[in-house]
Amino acid sequence: MKNPLFSSSMFATPDSFEDLQSMIEAYSGSEKSLAYLISMLTMNLCHKLLQDQIDIENTAKKSPANFSA
Repeated sequence: MKNPLFSSSMFATPDSFEDLQSMIEAYSGSEKSLAYLISMLTMNLCHKLLQDQIDIENTAKKSPANFSA
């Protein structure tokens, strides 16, 4: 499967969700709230893009053209 997500070398990549949470927890007040909001919106977008790709591949595997007679 081709990875439908891009990455940016301009930003660090946390090794785990716990690392991401630690990065966010370093902020306070409204900055922390905004960081959590954006991270969860991003997580939902990543989930959707990956699920879309999985659904496309699963549909292609089930198509009659892929069955041998």
